[in-house]
Amino acid sequence: MLKKVLYGIFAAIIGIMVFSAFIACYDLNGANGSNNGNGNNGDNSSNNDNNDNGDRIVDSPLIVNSYQHTTPDGKIMDVYYVLPPVINSETKVMIGMHGTNRNANEYIYYFRSLSIIANYAVIAPEFSLANFPNAEYQRINLAGNINDYGKWSFNHIDRIFEEFVQQFGLSATKYILVGHSAGSQFTHRTLIFSKSPYLEYGIAANAGTYTFLNEDWDYARGIKNLLSLKSDLLNNLTSKKLYILIGSDDNDPSAANLDHGEWDVQGLHRYERAFNFYAAAEDYANKNGVTSNWEINVMPDVAHSARRSMPYMVDIIIGASPSVDLNLSGQEMVYGRWYARNNSIYIISSDTLTFYDGETRFVVSINSFTADTNVETINPVLYPNGYRIRGVYTETENSDRSPGDSFDYRFYPATDNRSMVRRGSANVWDRH
Repeated sequence: MLKKVLYGIFAAIIGIMVFSAFIACYDLNGANGSNNGNGNNGDNSSNNDNNDNGDRIVDSPLIVNSYQHTTPDGKIMDVYYVLPPVINSETKVMIGMHGTNRNANEYIYYFRSLSIIANYAVIAPEFSLANFPNAEYQRINLAGNINDYGKWSFNHIDRIFEEFVQQFGLSATKYILVGHSAGSQFTHRTLIFSKSPYLEYGIAANAGTYTFLNEDWDYARGIKNLLSLKSDLLNNLTSKKLYILIGSDDNDPSAANLDHGEWDVQGLHRYERAFNFYAAAEDYANKNGVTSNWEINVMPDVAHSARRSMPYMVDIIIGASPSVDLNLSGQEMVYGRWYARNNSIYIISSDTLTFYDGETRFVVSINSFTADTNVETINPVLYPNGYRIRGVYTETENSDRSPGDSFDYRFYPATDNRSMVRRGSANVWDRH
């Protein structure tokens, strides 16, 4: 009975602020999550198995794939993506922007849990340094092209979105844009200046520099030389939602890759600059008789870390997203509990446990699933009851485990559904 209750509760736990959710998991190619496809040619990963509602089962959900996008001027961009387990009319699109390391192939893993939490196709395009120097990436190629909107770099995102929804038969008409560090610079400047019909809202975390709504400073620090764009700018300020995120510990004036000199007028470190940027937008809105649609949030105990910031971004996305009915009819499905911790994901179905973390993946055949009371790990008041899962590894990729090794772990969800501890023979996880 307890096992059925555990399988029937909808919970999710994410990272530093972990969610808990139950999600539909089903057998793909004979074993849940066992598809080893790692396609990189843009092949359509969804098959033709449709149910009566038009839902399409994806052959390789949660697997990172990639394809190459060609810009109108012939530049090649690698586009990494992850598809949700089922594509349907509710499938949405999130586009994540990398930082100064131009490592979209790593960022895609940070966002992957969104595909299973909230039915998102997750895309991470890479603006290589060779093809897109800083002025063309985080400063969106606006300087020198003020009157040539078609050359502004965020137009590449619209074209990738159009290409992607057509390639995979999505009905999504909007995307959300999310960025960290240099990607946050790209994101907030896009929210200020873009006239995209597809851009819904943006999340900008831990930017090093900003374009302040300040008519005394030239671009990229301000908008003094961009007043011809003021009408569009004010429209975006009121109609496009921008979430500004900043880590409470991102306050080092000597931090790597933090521009100084003329930029210090915005603040001496990222934390100070974020609040000054937000205050300048509020002041500009008041002076122009409009209401700003921006907000700012602090991420406790987070420094300049993309990985540590992702759970807070996901929290906003889940809260901002309409509810999705995950009980898709017309399919054979088993229901499983899943947990995500940062970019690590456990999916526990009736007879298998599948784990993803970066390029690591393994599948466990479950032999026993029993209730367990926490009497020996940390804080049994917050983590009182859970379950013990024992089984055998059947598939492993980039893991220190091998098929045939035994699996024996205890999982204890928190009573507030915000975190979990996992205990093995010599391994305890707790919230951090």
